[in-house]
Amino acid sequence: TFEKPKNLSWQDSGKELIAGRRTPYPKDIEKSKDPSHVAVKKALDMCWTQKWKERPSARLISDYLIGQLKKITGEEKPDL
Repeated sequence: TFEKPKNLSWQDSGKELIAGRRTPYPKDIEKSKDPSHVAVKKALDMCWTQKWKERPSARLISDYLIGQLKKITGEEKPDL
């Protein structure tokens, strides 16, 4: 089922982010065992690391996603 996201002002949205709160994943994605869903959730969690010094770079996240795509497809050079 689709959960309508909250329509927050940019100020309230910023407060939520600073407090470490994120919009929850839809239930079907949260419980999914699909490797593509698992990979994207992990990448998002990496992006949302609260302490910026611990947050991985965009390059690291990109490399992670490409590595997961290779595992999922079984291809060394998957079509991006």
